[in-house]
Amino acid sequence: MRNRRCFLAGIFALLMSVSAYSLTPTIKYSKNFYAAQKYFYAEAKKKFPKLNKEKFYPEVPIPGAISAEELKGIMPLMDFFEARSVFADEVHKYPEQLYPEIFAFLSGHPALKVGPGSKAKFEAIEKYFLPFNYLFCSDKHYAFHPEVKSNPCPIIFYYSDDKKNSISLTLSNSSKKTLNLNLAPIQDLLQLSGKQPITLKAGSSTAVKFMVNTPKLKSDSIFKIYNLVFSDPAQPKIKIMVPLLLLPSKDFLNLPAHFFDLSYTYNTHLKNIDLYKDRTSGPEPCSGNNCNTEKLYLLRSSDRSMTEYKFGEAGTVQYNLCSQSPANFSSKNNPLQILFNELGSIDGTDRNCPGAIPESSAPCPPETPNNGKQLYGSRKIEMKLFIPEGKKFDLRININYTDLKPQMSFNPELSWLQEKKLVVVITDASKKIIHKEFAVNNLIATQKKELTSGIYTVAIYPTNEDSQKLNPSFEINYLNHGVRARFDFTLKGVFNLYPSK
Repeated sequence: MRNRRCFLAGIFALLMSVSAYSLTPTIKYSKNFYAAQKYFYAEAKKKFPKLNKEKFYPEVPIPGAISAEELKGIMPLMDFFEARSVFADEVHKYPEQLYPEIFAFLSGHPALKVGPGSKAKFEAIEKYFLPFNYLFCSDKHYAFHPEVKSNPCPIIFYYSDDKKNSISLTLSNSSKKTLNLNLAPIQDLLQLSGKQPITLKAGSSTAVKFMVNTPKLKSDSIFKIYNLVFSDPAQPKIKIMVPLLLLPSKDFLNLPAHFFDLSYTYNTHLKNIDLYKDRTSGPEPCSGNNCNTEKLYLLRSSDRSMTEYKFGEAGTVQYNLCSQSPANFSSKNNPLQILFNELGSIDGTDRNCPGAIPESSAPCPPETPNNGKQLYGSRKIEMKLFIPEGKKFDLRININYTDLKPQMSFNPELSWLQEKKLVVVITDASKKIIHKEFAVNNLIATQKKELTSGIYTVAIYPTNEDSQKLNPSFEINYLNHGVRARFDFTLKGVFNLYPSK
């Protein structure tokens, strides 16, 4: 391979030109994701320092919703394997947002026209686009084998009309010997036009053309990834990789309707309930100072470790929120599923009533109507959803929950909702309520039709149904029990977005 090196320049002017597609970012990705992009940019600059003067090669090509000022404070990662892993992992977590951003950036990028004649620049952009090649490569061994050359920029083909059904690229042999290249088998959506093997004389170039089955492509709902693998039969280790992506429509270059920013916000207090309101004591201090917080969740990173906080021996609470949705990007397959569970206990001791002597107390009799301890505060599960420009979507919501009922027994169980009702509230960007639905018989099955472009918030929380202002109010009153009592609440929800008919 030292004396016999094969380079490739993809030419894709037939369908694409250098264009900028405007996106409305909704997610600020992790700092490591930006640090990973900066790593590959730094590696590219080592090969071609003038890269920083070219506008088509920004230091962070996929910025999302982060500001330029915030990006300045992030240092690049230092390890190659960590950087490529971070990049791929982030795309897996946010496919609805990241794939369109990546497609829009790569589509018609001028790197497709960079040839091996500019060796320093060619090697630089190989480094620059390496995380994208890795993301789209089905064979990770090929992607990083030292004797493998890859197209510096993956090719993006989207369906426009039946007449534009071919992809052309140029193979250039910069070695001093003739190469006879074979193409690894490809699937029925893509067929090579011409015969194999492809003969490349020393210093020569040849055009390679592929035909796309556009009728079949436009009927699909997800993108397809192909890796064109050219190999030299005489030296099998010599390979040329061409990542190629087929999109059913130009819509894949824009953000689809999607969910993001799932969060759980809560605050919790504990107090004693007395027969006389002016003698009510509390709230008791929470050990650990973690009884009030907002926790953010990744849509594809279930947090299955229970979070616990305590009020000494008087009360213990645990909660967990898990979420998941399809890993494969599809504008027609975008359900978000959540599972929430909260359980805990309240101590039943120290239930004293006013005694016969003023300012004294005595154990309360079993029939005492109002005495014990109370957990109170707020609970709210919240998520945002994005509707793109020029389209309308229907949001369908299905929620069911189980809540233990109060039982007079040796080991009593308490209702989590008590007198509250579970509600789903949808608000628009101006925080105006456009839809609300209360649970009936432990279920919420509702939909909001024809949501127009913009960002909306969907919130789920317990509240007083007859209250003029809906607040996420939460309380568990522990009454008439002489021992510790437990509560256990589980909520399951599925949220779907469908194009309005």
